Amino acid sequence: MAKICLDPGHGGSDSGGTGWGRKEKADVLDIALRIKKLLEAQGVSVIMTRTTDKDITIAQRTSLANKEECDYFLSIHRDAFADASANGSSMFIYSGASAATEKKAKTIYDAVIKAAPFRKRGLKKGAANYKDYGVNKNTTMSAALLELGFITNKGDNAIFELKKDAIALEIAKALCSIVGVAYKVKTVSNTESGDKKVVYTVQAGAFSVKKNAETQAAKLKAAGFDAIIVKKE
Repeated sequence: MAKICLDPGHGGSDSGGTGWGRKEKADVLDIALRIKKLLEAQGVSVIMTRTTDKDITIAQRTSLANKEECDYFLSIHRDAFADASANGSSMFIYSGASAATEKKAKTIYDAVIKAAPFRKRGLKKGAANYKDYGVNKNTTMSAALLELGFITNKGDNAIFELKKDAIALEIAKALCSIVGVAYKVKTVSNTESGDKKVVYTVQAGAFSVKKNAETQAAKLKAAGFDAIIVKKE
């Protein structure tokens, strides 16, 4: 079974970047958990470096991924800068990364740009002010560090909030591609009965809701259900 390590950056006493009432540690945990849910629905095993707001060192993050022999490691962050006009999404890989590692990172980065209109800052080897991030240097599998816009930029925060489900979905699809798992389109069957309720069958489960098919369909699509079949009886 394919195994991916998702690393929500920072946590606990380390809030990461802050801006406009947001904390990086919370934003990245939110989207990592969304990606986790989508990957597990595709049969991919997911190792999380943290699932709660707790302190965890870089060494602990990389040691966990190495011990679990993960197939890929993705560290998720949001950028920050004193100048609030700084914006855009970046991705970093090890300065000595192979062509294969670079190709995998590009697959994810292109998926993010497809999902959300962040300014494209590019895929980079090494880091801006020093050679490498520890999560890229000390992992034994292909790895990358992704910056989902600037938390200090109002526009990037709006994009992140509006597009987080789309970002999570496209990242999940890209990660599946990287580890050789075909992302399966899920089908939602919907049976309408009169004007009072709609019954949706989702894989093996079913639930009833008050009639509002368009709203419910939008929620299901955001959760990764790409095809919706409507049947009226």
